[in-house]
Amino acid sequence: MAECEKNKYRNVDEDNGVICVECPANTLSDAGSTEVSQCLAMAECEKNKYRNVDDHDNVTCVECPVNTLLDAGSTDVSQCLPVVECENNEYRNVDEHDNVTCVECPANTLSDDVS
Repeated sequence: MAECEKNKYRNVDEDNGVICVECPANTLSDAGSTEVSQCLAMAECEKNKYRNVDDHDNVTCVECPVNTLLDAGSTDVSQCLPVVECENNEYRNVDEHDNVTCVECPANTLSDDVS
């Protein structure tokens, strides 16, 4: 059998035939890999960046577009979520789970920063 292409490894099926199997999610391998242990984990990106893999399997962490937020470990630009825009006299509050809400300013205070 010819060697397996990149991101696949050689395995034996139930009929003892040799097959090429996709590496597990979030892993990559070189062409010719012969076991699942050769599928190596991709690095996790920090908050507000997503993992991008180019055609040559180069992995980079890319900033989300302007006015979007993202949790650490995300793998696609579609996971970048729009920032909540608040009205005058409100401010943006981000809780411990990164949920964003607009909260009214305390009495006798103002905000003209629409953010």
